[in-house]
Amino acid sequence: MSRYWLILTFLLVVMIEISPTIAQDDERSRLWLMDASQRPLGVFTLQEGILYGAQGQFIFKMPLYGTRAYTIVAKTPISGAVVDIEVELDSSQVVALTEKGVYRFDADTLELRNFIAGGGTTLDVHNNYWAVASHEMGIRIYEGQNLLKILTLGDAFDVQWLNDEQLAVADRINGLQFITDVPSEMPSSMIGIKKIVMDASNLYALDEHHVITLSTSSLSQPQEIGFYAPVHQPLHLLDVNEWRIIADENDGIKVYDQDWHYYNSQNNSPSLNVAIDPTGRWLFNMRSRQLEIYNARRLPNLVLDTTIPLWANPHRVRFTTDGLALVTLQEGGIAVLDLEKRQVVRALPFSGPVVDVLPMSAAWAVLQGDGRLLFIGYDPKNPSDVSVYADLDVAGQPYQLARDGELLLVASGRAGLHVFDMKNIRSPFLLDTLPAYTNIKAIEVVSAGWLIQDGQQLRLYSPEVQKWSIEQFVPNLLTMQFSSNGVYTINENEIAFWQLNGDQFVLKNTYQTIHQLTDIAAEQELVLLGSEHGAILLDMRRPRRLREYRIVAEGLGVIKHVSIHGKDLIISDGQQLIHFSLQHRGTDEIEFTELGRFVVEENSSTETFEIPISLVAKVPSSITVYAQVDQDIWLGTVDGQLWEVEPNTEEIVLRGQVPSSILNISSSADPSILLVSSGENGLFWFDRTNGQTIRRVEITTLDAVTDPSGKWLALARGRCGLQIYQADNMTLVASDQTGIVSEVSWDSEGIHVMLDGLSALYGFDPEMPMPQPSILLQPDHMTSNALHWRSSADGCVPVQYEVWINQKKIGTTAETLWPLLNAQSRQFTWSIVAVDAFGNRSQSGLWLFEGDQVGWLMRAQQYQLMMQKSSETETTMPVWFVGVGLLLLGILGLWMFVRFWQFQT
Repeated sequence: MSRYWLILTFLLVVMIEISPTIAQDDERSRLWLMDASQRPLGVFTLQEGILYGAQGQFIFKMPLYGTRAYTIVAKTPISGAVVDIEVELDSSQVVALTEKGVYRFDADTLELRNFIAGGGTTLDVHNNYWAVASHEMGIRIYEGQNLLKILTLGDAFDVQWLNDEQLAVADRINGLQFITDVPSEMPSSMIGIKKIVMDASNLYALDEHHVITLSTSSLSQPQEIGFYAPVHQPLHLLDVNEWRIIADENDGIKVYDQDWHYYNSQNNSPSLNVAIDPTGRWLFNMRSRQLEIYNARRLPNLVLDTTIPLWANPHRVRFTTDGLALVTLQEGGIAVLDLEKRQVVRALPFSGPVVDVLPMSAAWAVLQGDGRLLFIGYDPKNPSDVSVYADLDVAGQPYQLARDGELLLVASGRAGLHVFDMKNIRSPFLLDTLPAYTNIKAIEVVSAGWLIQDGQQLRLYSPEVQKWSIEQFVPNLLTMQFSSNGVYTINENEIAFWQLNGDQFVLKNTYQTIHQLTDIAAEQELVLLGSEHGAILLDMRRPRRLREYRIVAEGLGVIKHVSIHGKDLIISDGQQLIHFSLQHRGTDEIEFTELGRFVVEENSSTETFEIPISLVAKVPSSITVYAQVDQDIWLGTVDGQLWEVEPNTEEIVLRGQVPSSILNISSSADPSILLVSSGENGLFWFDRTNGQTIRRVEITTLDAVTDPSGKWLALARGRCGLQIYQADNMTLVASDQTGIVSEVSWDSEGIHVMLDGLSALYGFDPEMPMPQPSILLQPDHMTSNALHWRSSADGCVPVQYEVWINQKKIGTTAETLWPLLNAQSRQFTWSIVAVDAFGNRSQSGLWLFEGDQVGWLMRAQQYQLMMQKSSETETTMPVWFVGVGLLLLGILGLWMFVRFWQFQT
């Protein structure tokens, strides 16, 4: 048997060797866009009128008051982006956390005191204790520089000291945890908390949409004492006295006053719709398979009176004059509620989904989703007696019913608005149909006519003159809700309130919905929040009746970081800091005053220097660029002159000349060589010792600069984007064409460029794998003396084309054509291999070129769909050969098994 195993092993080895090579796609790149913005401001903290913050890979110190307010007075480089920063209790040390470790700086000078390896995602300092949270290593607790313990949790996201012995931890797996020596065994329902902060009174937990306030008086059993949940995904809205009640598709009903101040919310589950009974006593909240009834007279407090379980999701509530509430359940029919008893007294099934029901004087109009309009009689004193008076077909997609006297209006989507005459309830008939502008979904009868939602248009129709009187376009309009004094429009991002004023809609106010909360800070029961629509200050002194203040500053984008200390309040969008002062007016009102701003400048983390005016005057032509290389200053001019400022003097010396305006000057790996960029005339390697050009590369560039080591050269190539070369041999190693790149500079953060007119930051890692872009190749027109093909290469990255005829390489060209010799056969196969500057190879298909005795036929057709590789690359066998080999291997194995079985028997 040994020889059989030897044969089997040999075949396996052969199959492995000849099996096709499968390319693995690598999503990583050597060059990637990190931030399409100016050098970003990171986290920061306040301490007694001093702001300590992070900008890029720098820690900085900036006073908020005095003659140097909003000016960086100290700055220290740091390795890695800062993710959290704290000031120790005695204000003598600043502690910064990066992904690499914890840094400790002197608060006055920002001089580095010590470093502890091991980074994380968040840091909290309490007295002499530090707590560092990280996803991989749980919670690390330090006393000074000494590691005391490590607590391994599910996924630690944030940490907050409660006292010297207790921690609150936001764990994305186990929820909010309260920890002493070991993690608590009591799981928390607060899953998804991403940040926690505390003040002297309370603990505040932030997720993407809510702030939960917990009392810290009993940490063994934390008690929720407040909840902030602004409207996130509004569906419906109604006015109840001075309150606005909003159904939120994300997490329940919300209560606001008429000035859009948030007051309360119910956040147990999504709210599908809200309604108020005619007496104004009961507020109905429609939830999944149940109906909640609140006492409307207790608003803004949400006092639940009754919960009624239902057999399907409620859709809309209508009220009758005899004390009933009709709840449409779509596929579940209609539930009839007795308002006095607050219970279901009858279930009316229907053969199709019920969209709306409208009680009338002698009957109910029932609109079904399948296009049927029913008129039924119902007697609550005799609920088993249900009569059908009429059954009509309605064209289009039914949405809603409304009544205007003896007219019944049916909103039917694209089919328009159907108007039925209801003088005889037993034989109603279609009187007219108003055509839709786009899609009629909602209608309300008002004193001025019929208010209609038609697609993204608000339209007012006057039935007396039978004309459209007003139209108003509302972008992204989802639905409209009518109130006694106007109409609300709800779209994806905001709720707007309009009033009808004669022949126009007048916009009175808007409320911008908050889709995401980004950061939180707290002090003295004031909670400051960042969001994508400005900052929000919450007065938590009465957590069940908190007050909400919106802070929207001119020129700010999404608020990324916030901080509060005493009367100082700071908000930042990553590009600028705005400093506000808080003043209390009485017991309820808070006012804000903007005191100043700090705006990030271009290349602000690069060390700058000034050229004395006396030196500039000595240069005969306009200076286009100046650069500091080592301790020397070099100047470039518009006519291509290169000047050097003599060290320790005010003399300048002309060192060289290039053909056109100098755009940039930078160092190289060789300290005696300068790299000079001259736009369309390319790049010049300039010898500082003898003033001679030793090398030139003809490549068009708008800007060029080497990294601090002089090893890598970054080029701003305009529409060709950003390209990175090895400076010594000009080998292209990385390229990105996200947009038009016009300027470029290096520092410890990465590569800063002007991308489509805006500052952007790129990361570069030469250790990452080479990029592998593919080039699409197609045959073009044929002639009797040349092969032509089309290439998707755009000319930004140099490409060479290998020409293969009859599966043999016959030459290489940079053009997209290959001349044919007279001795060339009149029938052959041919293909093209594109090789870019990175060495990536893109293989075309195999094409057939035919000729006859009369002359060349000008056609190229696909010969095979398989890809051929040249003899210079790794040889692989076709897939079909592997399949046949595996089949033979299986047959051999089966034969060996049979022989072995025969031998045994």
